[in-house]
Amino acid sequence: MSITVPDNLNINVSNRSENWIVQLYNKTKTYVTTTAEVLSINETDLNVSDASKLNVNDIISISTDAELLKITAINSNTITLQRRYLGTVSSVGLSSGVSLYKHNYVGLSYAATTLEDEFYEPCILNKASVRESIDLDNQTSARSNVNLKIANFTYQGAPFSEQLYNNTNTYINQLVRIFITPANVSSTVKTKDCLQIYEGRLVNTSHDQKTISLEINTDQPWKDVSVPNVKHNNKDFYQPIVYGSYDAASEGGDGSYGAVFPVPIMMAGNGLITTVMPKAYSSGAHLHHYGGFNWFIAFGEIGVEGSFSTTTTDENIIVLKTPANHRAQGYIRLEDSTHDAGGSVTYMSNSENAFTYNRATGVYDDTSFASAAVNSGTGTVYLVAQTPTKKFTSWFSHLALRYNVQGAVNPQDYYIQAFSNRYADSDKLLTGSGVEKTLASNTSSHSFTFNDSPGNAAQYDAGEDGDLDTQDGPIPPDDVLLKFDPSATEIGGHSNHTLRVLDVRLKLNTIFKGSEDDYRQIENHKYFYCGADGLHDTQVSGNYWIGGSSSSTNISKLGQMHRDLIHRFTGIEQTPENWDDMNSEHSWDGRLWQLEPTKLADLLNKLQYEGQFIFRLKNDNSPQYIFLRNQPAADHIITKHDISNFQVSDTDFRSIATKYILNFRKHPAESGKYIQQTTITDSTARTLYNIQNTTDNTKTINLDYIVDDASAGSDINSSWHNYRKQLFGTVKTIIKCKIVNPQFYSMDVGDIVALEDMHVKAYNVDYSDTAYMITSVQRKLGEMDVELREVADGLPTTWGSVVVNTSGEGVVHEISNSFTIVANHWKCKTMTVMLVNYTLGFERVLETSRAVNVSASTQQITYTPAIHAANARYQILCRCNETGLESISSLFNIALS
Repeated sequence: MSITVPDNLNINVSNRSENWIVQLYNKTKTYVTTTAEVLSINETDLNVSDASKLNVNDIISISTDAELLKITAINSNTITLQRRYLGTVSSVGLSSGVSLYKHNYVGLSYAATTLEDEFYEPCILNKASVRESIDLDNQTSARSNVNLKIANFTYQGAPFSEQLYNNTNTYINQLVRIFITPANVSSTVKTKDCLQIYEGRLVNTSHDQKTISLEINTDQPWKDVSVPNVKHNNKDFYQPIVYGSYDAASEGGDGSYGAVFPVPIMMAGNGLITTVMPKAYSSGAHLHHYGGFNWFIAFGEIGVEGSFSTTTTDENIIVLKTPANHRAQGYIRLEDSTHDAGGSVTYMSNSENAFTYNRATGVYDDTSFASAAVNSGTGTVYLVAQTPTKKFTSWFSHLALRYNVQGAVNPQDYYIQAFSNRYADSDKLLTGSGVEKTLASNTSSHSFTFNDSPGNAAQYDAGEDGDLDTQDGPIPPDDVLLKFDPSATEIGGHSNHTLRVLDVRLKLNTIFKGSEDDYRQIENHKYFYCGADGLHDTQVSGNYWIGGSSSSTNISKLGQMHRDLIHRFTGIEQTPENWDDMNSEHSWDGRLWQLEPTKLADLLNKLQYEGQFIFRLKNDNSPQYIFLRNQPAADHIITKHDISNFQVSDTDFRSIATKYILNFRKHPAESGKYIQQTTITDSTARTLYNIQNTTDNTKTINLDYIVDDASAGSDINSSWHNYRKQLFGTVKTIIKCKIVNPQFYSMDVGDIVALEDMHVKAYNVDYSDTAYMITSVQRKLGEMDVELREVADGLPTTWGSVVVNTSGEGVVHEISNSFTIVANHWKCKTMTVMLVNYTLGFERVLETSRAVNVSASTQQITYTPAIHAANARYQILCRCNETGLESISSLFNIALS
């Protein structure tokens, strides 16, 4: 969205002479008035005794409090405040009747001027430059530093250089603001009538006898911050930062398929496993153990339902203390085995299909199955399942199958047996002589308890009485051989059929104090896992910022994570511009865990890349998000008369990607692994650009935070791939030009621009339906250069018919009525709505700036005629304010009610 240009800037004055003013703040302040009421911690309106010496944009503080406040509006003696300005911290509350101070600055300028009784010294000698830019590839923003060379003028009887350093009026690291003044400055013009183009801090100075050099850096409050930053008082552990929605397993039930986050093991001793948690929990935060194959099984007390999940505090960080005698148990899905079980036996065809399931959710897939044709009552078939690698004292206790028979005229009975490792007499049969089950065409789900154990079965002191107990079932990584014997007697006899096995699960049991080796493993084990929600939003001005209510919301979207990091660690509270649109339209689910300190800037940049949005602080340091909407609307319409130095180029062919290999859903336990991968190829683009080599214009991207399908949907903002394809799927045009019409001083990076009546086509681009985004703005005194990049084409150019909703026989009444209009022209943002009667020469403006919803093909608008005499030749006229396009309804009658 564009910079807000003050109404009094006089941008349309021809041959205007431009002047910049600079406010160079120091650490001193001046008493102005007193507070007339108590100011609570989140209150933004304050009554003062006398506001006559205060102005909009003033920086103030109250009493000795460290909080800086920016005045955004003044109404009589009530001032509206931006709280906690520049990341300062507020007190619990400020009393009535305490002193209010205005922070002081020295004014510098190109041409002498006076605003709000402050004189601006005409001392700037160089032609300063301010540049803003965005990088659509990396999804980052940049703002230049500003270097000023000023005369070493006399200030308060001495050279100004004596003020800058080693003086009570310290200027280093203080606020600096730069404005463009109106063309005609009078005594009524105030700072709020100026266009602010920069805000930063003074970081370096130098001088000689005649001149002073000032280096002003843009303010980046996240620059020197590392997170997480809450550390244990005695140990090298930090309280993790965790965001996202997770899926905790229940003890003994299905495991969680990768939907957990790691929690560091701080210590194991005194019968407890202590893990570091991201926040306080009272329930649902029990530990999980990684069972293998992306499955995580829940901890629980042996013989007791429920799990231990109440956290406590230990030396400044939040921890969970889990008894070491708790057990992790739950069902996991297995993998196909290539192990030769031996013997002259028949194996099922397509055995891998029995272990195929939804790799996004972990849910079984009934469309995929292993199969075998069984044409006699003695046609025994086998299936071999691979179990995961052993960790701690572990064994499998139960088998669960989903299977059916197809083509049989009646249900078929089977003996189901399971063996450890291979089909040989030396290995124990896990299910005894076999369990008889009846199968039919509809899928059955059966569970089997292992009642025997192989020769190398798990042993541990279950009763803690010194005696080792042998556990039924195999230990991982043994294979499990499944035997399907059709020789059981069926009612109706054997019928030829096909046996299908759709899903195989085993129940894994793991204990953590079964042997001395277990204790050593815990000491060397870095993490267990948790499936509770991550951090929730915090309060801003008394309300939680996601829902805007008194209750908190789990932070699950990439944009929400970014905003929370900004708020939580830099103190930026303002709602960023475009936030609501981005949170609803460009919002992808994610999971993030940060266990060790890292630079906050790096974390934010990675979130911006994976979330495909840009964050920046604008010209006045207010926060903003930039993204390309599904249906972009033009912020500016420029012609050849508004610009000069028109230049066209295109994006580098090497920068486009026509094939992506996307790895996403980062694995919680296995480093460098992702649970999902998808490959997307744009065959049309590869043909268009004659790309023959399969690796050319191909990118492999690891997305650590995204858990949404990275290639889903059809809209630009449906997925990561769709958004990137829109921006980098084809070669785009780039236009550079100089703005000569000051009407467009409001242009800012991220704005959408439409072109009309240009000098020449940019290659063969159809300007009528092609949108450009401003990627760079550079301002100098009297100059403004911009760079535009093509971002979308084929946009709607409809300004259709107006249809008035009437009652019988084309009549409306002198009450609230409605009409519809097809008005989704991408260059139209507002329209004037009029009621006209050309026979009577009657025109009444109903609305002057009705918002046009570009993304809606048909809009319904309510209106009240507000007439005093009935007549039969009225019409509704809609005129686009940006393009002048008009549409008018059919004639209708208005009847007085």
